Amino acid sequence: MTDPRSARTARRAATAAGLLCGLLLSAACAPAPVSAPAPAPSAAQEPPCVRQLTTYLQDHLDGQPDLGDYQELGLSAAEARALRALRRQADELRGSGPLPSGWVAERARASCAEIERSEATSSPKPPGWP
Repeated sequence: MTDPRSARTARRAATAAGLLCGLLLSAACAPAPVSAPAPAPSAAQEPPCVRQLTTYLQDHLDGQPDLGDYQELGLSAAEARALRALRRQADELRGSGPLPSGWVAERARASCAEIERSEATSSPKPPGWP
């Protein structure tokens, strides 16, 4: 004859093993969790054009002295023109109050996108001078 306690213990162990197997199988077959949308790019992830225009425009707005020639700043001629235009726009807007939050980065991105579009549609130039 079997001991009632050992039979009960064996049934509990079998039940626990069955539950554990079921839990593991359901976890393995469950759909993947839905991921959240990607966050906005951080400053380090922005393209160089955007980082440079944002930095130099913010420096201008903060009253920093001009750092020199656009080539010394690492800007292309198109980026330098965009920076000058953004400085003028920012100075005009600041005449009527503070700039809207995010204005500098937003305008830098828009200017760089415009530069990229114009470079993509322009005819290629041969290397060399001029």
